[in-house]
Amino acid sequence: MEWQKIKGVIVSTITAFTAEGELDEKALRENYVYYLNRGAHGLGVLGTTSEDHLLRQDERRRIVEIARSEAKGRAFVVAGSGMIGTRETVEMTKIVEDAGADVALILAPFYQRPTEEGVIKHFKTVSDAVDIPMMVYNMPPITSNVTPQMLERLCKEARNVKALKDSSRDLHELSDTIRLVGDKMSVCTGEDDLFMPSLLLGARGGYLAGANIAIDIELGIYNAIREGNLEEARKLHFKLVTLTEAYSGLGFQTNLKEAVRMLGSPAGEGDRSPLLPRASDERRDALKKALKQAGLL
Repeated sequence: MEWQKIKGVIVSTITAFTAEGELDEKALRENYVYYLNRGAHGLGVLGTTSEDHLLRQDERRRIVEIARSEAKGRAFVVAGSGMIGTRETVEMTKIVEDAGADVALILAPFYQRPTEEGVIKHFKTVSDAVDIPMMVYNMPPITSNVTPQMLERLCKEARNVKALKDSSRDLHELSDTIRLVGDKMSVCTGEDDLFMPSLLLGARGGYLAGANIAIDIELGIYNAIREGNLEEARKLHFKLVTLTEAYSGLGFQTNLKEAVRMLGSPAGEGDRSPLLPRASDERRDALKKALKQAGLL
């Protein structure tokens, strides 16, 4: 897949579980079809929103297969494959590649946080071992920070590094990244409330959790910026900020699933510990209020 095609609204999808705690494949398919019908450019699976590190290896493969079967050329599929170790990341990346992903989302080294040279070596080793385009997932402070200068090196030294999901929440660093490598890789934000300003700086899209509940708003912002309609983009941006504040925080996946249910879409009846199956009453009230303010409920 050419890096220029990695753009637009990529939905960072939730993973639905049955009451018994198993994958709810029916719910997964229903949600994927909904996002596609609304116009999503990409389906993002096995990321933070998807509770990827609470999934077994066979479940990860199955989720990618389901996403691929529903996308059917209508959208590209990005699948998370970043693990703590380089060897394990290579193995997982080969699995998602074989299952049909178009792009592998690879979290920068975490927990065992190496030096800059260790980070570069990690991505180069994975790149040399696979053929799938790679999206670097930069999420400090839980990962080693992949700086703009490091990304510039990776564009030269790692043939399959083609994109970035930036969750640094640092617009200065994002701006520097776009300046240095925006003509060599697809720079995307991973932050809903920074989607509009990131696009204005030159980002090509967003890998967005909020698109589970506000895909029309996200697509509206993307299209308004492309059309030069800044006033419309600003109006939609402020709606999105209110929603983001309502579901963000610890256990945000649970909060997001509550909002999905409120909108009538399936989010599963079960959970994967340590995440809880239901949000607090206080959080539910905040979600309902935000959804109403955004005109979604």
